[in-house]
Order: sequence, then C-alpha cells, then structure tokens
Amino acid sequence: MRGEILEFDRWSGEGLISGEDGVRYGFFAADIQGMGTPQVGGKVDFVLAEGKASNIYVLAGAGPMLVSSNEDLGLWGYFAKCMRLYFNGSGRARRKEYWSFILFRALFMLGFLFVGLIAILTLGASAHAQDVSGASAASAASMAPMLVGWILGLPFLAPHYAVSARRLHDVGLTGWLALLMLIPYLGALFMFIIALIPSQRMTNRYGKYPMPLTL
Repeated sequence: MRGEILEFDRWSGEGLISGEDGVRYGFFAADIQGMGTPQVGGKVDFVLAEGKASNIYVLAGAGPMLVSSNEDLGLWGYFAKCMRLYFNGSGRARRKEYWSFILFRALFMLGFLFVGLIAILTLGASAHAQDVSGASAASAASMAPMLVGWILGLPFLAPHYAVSARRLHDVGLTGWLALLMLIPYLGALFMFIIALIPSQRMTNRYGKYPMPLTL
C-alpha cells in the first residue's frame, strides 16, 4: 500500500503514516527497509501487519516539497518578532532569529547594569565614610545592579524559552528540550550547540523552511 508520512520522531523512532485508504497507521523506525530516510510529507510503500505499517520503503524522488517562509528580517526585526510572540513556542526559528534575541537581550541587560553602576557611584560619593546611615545606603546601593538585573531580566525569560523551543523545532527536535536550560551549565552548553546547527532544509513537522530558498 502507498502512503504519506504524517509524523516521525527521530528520538523515539515512532511515526505515523496516512495510507491511501484514508486510515492512519503507526510505525517504528525499525520497520523501514533500505537506505531511505523518513521525512514528514515523504511518500512510502508499506505492508499492513496487525494494524501497523511494516516493511516500509521510502520512495525515491517522492520526498516532501521544500516550502519556504521567505522571511528574512534584520537583527532588530527578529528581536521584535521574538518579543511579539513572547509565549509562543510553535513554529521554527533560524539561527539568525535566535542570535538576534540573544544579542539585544544582552545589550538591554548591560544597559540596565550600567544604570545601576551609575546609581552606586552617585550614592557612594554622597555618603560620608564614617556615617552609619551613609554606609548602609552605600551597602544597599551595591546590591542594586543584581536586583535590577534580576527584575528587569524577567520580561526576557518567557521569550527566551519560546525562541529556544522554535530553534529546536528548526533542527527537527522537540521544543520540550528547552527545559534542559534549567540545568546549570549543561543546559546552556546544549542550547549553544543547537544554536549553531543550520536549519533543516526541508518542511518538517514544525513548519516551513524559515528563510528564503536562496539562502
């Protein structure tokens, strides 16, 4: 029977095929024969066995058509997009979109810390060295950059996880892996590696190719 691949998770090795009879059949990566690689939208030939698809052959030259979003924004444009989507982790994000968000988030945070530093210097200069109240004010002011950075960093938290999920989608992985960022150091290293991987040049299960085909 002929069919089309609707879903395929490379991590679990499970997928779903829509048969020409209109019925959906589950399959496992171990059921794929030959050298073909299953892709969402790809055409296959398979045999039914106990309600599952088996002996699956990926048909050569019948892969999914590459459909592009034709989106190519500037650095600020991608940052604005990330802030606009905010909680939305669906779809795909190319490398430029991810790094644009990281860049402007860092610039904003440096600006916030600079303002905090100016506040410390101003309060420190006005406080007398032997004055207890002045020392207390200077001590409180020394904590200002950390407090300001933590508070003003909160608005960037949700869009950071959202764009990380979309970046994972862009390379064919589940967005839930963005939760690995909760693991100190290891999570940051994982996302750094993901952020360097080129977009899958295909229409995957998460959406269109996120840049013009000329790129």
